[in-house]
Amino acid sequence: MKTSGVGFALLPFGVAKVVHQAQPVPCLVGLSLQHPPVHLVAQPCNGLRVTGARADAALRYAEAFLRFYALPARVELQVELAVPVGQGLGADAALALTVAQAVARFYALPDDDRVELATAVGLDATDALAIYGARHGGLLGVEVASRMAGLPALVRQQPITHPERQAWVFVLVLPRLAPGASVPDERTLLAQIARVAASIEDPEEAGEQLFAAAAADDLNTFARSLQSITTQTRETLEKNAIVPMLTTEDKNVLDFMRSHGTIAQGRCLTGNAWWGLIAGASASQVLRAQLRRYPGLAGGMVMAAIASKRS
Repeated sequence: MKTSGVGFALLPFGVAKVVHQAQPVPCLVGLSLQHPPVHLVAQPCNGLRVTGARADAALRYAEAFLRFYALPARVELQVELAVPVGQGLGADAALALTVAQAVARFYALPDDDRVELATAVGLDATDALAIYGARHGGLLGVEVASRMAGLPALVRQQPITHPERQAWVFVLVLPRLAPGASVPDERTLLAQIARVAASIEDPEEAGEQLFAAAAADDLNTFARSLQSITTQTRETLEKNAIVPMLTTEDKNVLDFMRSHGTIAQGRCLTGNAWWGLIAGASASQVLRAQLRRYPGLAGGMVMAAIASKRS
């Protein structure tokens, strides 16, 4: 029997306070994105075999899954697409969850409990945003200072869906990583963000405004709140030497995106990619064409992404 799995990228924006049980709590806010995706296929095999993109990492996750459930090794995984590493889009968590999903289906195990699947491949509270994103999609706010065992609480989730002409499009620029360049450790960075979350300011209640704007289909307020969250978070992370200050290249790319129509933009907190929010599929096509001609981005990728939906 052949089975398949599909996974989504995760773009963390920063920390903001969102009301939970009548109290504002610091939450890591992010968006589950349809692109870049993970696609893989599982089929019968003698033993365990993994081929394709990021095969070594996928093999580790598959081995962990088989050990967790004490299953015999008789599956081959073909990883057709994977989220690029080092860009800040949750590459490891997306791959791990998709491996777990596909292998669970292959062995006729339940695949709807994303928390158990995540545990089976070694994910934990650090990966909560990605785990909830895989299950619910959309815009998410996850408590970062949970006092409970297990996953932190999913404080808020809001779908974001629009017709193509009115789509809220995130244009992503994924620079080519130089040979031998160090790759940011996204999970370590997420853990460090959680440790300083309480010190990140949210004076304008941007977290509540962000989710309210998404629910009300108010793009301009959404963009202002989003920019406030990502700016305040980056400033705190820079002060604590968790992320480096924006380089001249970062600022130039972000200025270029802004001058060509984005209404919020930033560099990924946990990686090298840049993102910009723009209204409408047509406007995103124009921006992507301009970015592909931008000096210095040769060999990189430019793509459009919208929010993923509930799986």
